[in-house]
Amino acid sequence: MLSAPDLLLVEDNNATGTLILSALSYVTPAPRCQIVPSGEAALSVLSAAEGPAQWPRLIVLDLILPGMSGFSLLRHLSDHPQLCRIPVVVLSVSHAEDDILASYKGYASSYLVKPHTFDDWVHMFQALLDFWLRTATLVPRRL
Repeated sequence: MLSAPDLLLVEDNNATGTLILSALSYVTPAPRCQIVPSGEAALSVLSAAEGPAQWPRLIVLDLILPGMSGFSLLRHLSDHPQLCRIPVVVLSVSHAEDDILASYKGYASSYLVKPHTFDDWVHMFQALLDFWLRTATLVPRRL
């Protein structure tokens, strides 16, 4: 059995994915990360897992994706009786109030705007992972 990733990154832009992986290499401790390019691919990863113990501990989700949008994926996850336990952090370039509100209405756990500098990416992911993987009390994955 493969170990579950700490982080499932749903991001279709290769440059952004590479930037995030680079930023994550500076985060301590470095998380195990899996990147998928679409909402459909994220659902495939989650459905292929052999139960909650193999699910990621956190999903970081871009909103603008090919095929299934980030909003649609949020709705799907929030409607699923078990997948709704996985925290989902929306990571978007959008500052639009409508996008922020729609994300929270879709039960996003939080909403972050993509930063501009590499140092800001590193600091954002350090804080994000410190909170969601080390501080917050989450539903146990073994249930």
